[in-house]
Amino acid sequence: MRIFIRINTRILHVVTSADPHIRIIPPAFLVDRVQGVVVEGFRSQENKLLSGVLGPLLFLLHINDLTSVVTSQVRLFADDCLLYRPILSDADRVALQRDLDSLEKWCDTWGMRFNAKKCQIMSITRGKSHPTYLYTLCGHVLSSVQEAKYLGITLTDELSWSSHVRLIHNRANSTLGFLRRNLRRCPAKLKETAYISLVRSTLEYAAPVWDPHLARDCDLLEKIQRRSARFVKGDHRTTSSVTQMLHDLGWRDLSDRRRDLRLALLYKVVTGHVAVGPDQIGLVAADNRTRANHRFKFRAIGASSSGLRNSFATRTVSDWNQLPAVVVEQESPATFKNQLDRLAPVACRMP
Repeated sequence: MRIFIRINTRILHVVTSADPHIRIIPPAFLVDRVQGVVVEGFRSQENKLLSGVLGPLLFLLHINDLTSVVTSQVRLFADDCLLYRPILSDADRVALQRDLDSLEKWCDTWGMRFNAKKCQIMSITRGKSHPTYLYTLCGHVLSSVQEAKYLGITLTDELSWSSHVRLIHNRANSTLGFLRRNLRRCPAKLKETAYISLVRSTLEYAAPVWDPHLARDCDLLEKIQRRSARFVKGDHRTTSSVTQMLHDLGWRDLSDRRRDLRLALLYKVVTGHVAVGPDQIGLVAADNRTRANHRFKFRAIGASSSGLRNSFATRTVSDWNQLPAVVVEQESPATFKNQLDRLAPVACRMP
């Protein structure tokens, strides 16, 4: 079983120099500052600031040593902190709680506060049941959830992407409804630009991570694009062919676009354009004696569970190994995408 704990940091708390146990970095950045409001020439009474916001770089410097005070794995992004570790025994649960206590002490030392009410814990396990354990942070018992959103992606304790697909479907459908109401009389090209910018971008955000394998989830997303094609063409007649509209617009199936996005990400992993190496996602170079299309071929990944079988690395390796060398051995992500696009039918090139 693996435990994930998402922690939200609050704004930097300002303390005076009279507090010997808390330090502020950088010195005097927020200390002894006042704030007032001016309305129609009248100025309010100035009050001393109790909190404030650091710029992105200063904030990163401020929290840079957070990972050094815990033994669990930590992922930081802006003001989000994800803490996780495998739980195999009660000793692991005690160690995780000890890490939470260490984070609380770190906050006291550096003048930060965690918003404990927004912190959540999620247990990911293949078992039908698991022992409950109450974790606390800043005197608050963390709530246990079955799904949680992290960096715009909805994670579930079953590692299923259906919840995420349903949420982005609803969001994209709502945006499409807004466009249909407000751009009804606009030119088709403007409608298409609006769809690509506001609707399709929602359907493809971080798609290499959650690309669904269930037909019902894929169909749910494709329905948005089909409705969008009718919107762009201005043709809502039941006798009209949406397939022909998609062909005329040159729009590929979203499932094909997600496959290409997965391949583009794997290219970046292989060529070092992202801070994740092939070995970190379980990829092993294929034997050089095997017949290969290119020199970056990987061994197929064996998977005994549905989650692993449909994960990014396992699914993408099969498609990657079949690519011709002229695509894989490009010098940049941009040229790789251009060559990949050339493999698509002429009427379905990526706009």
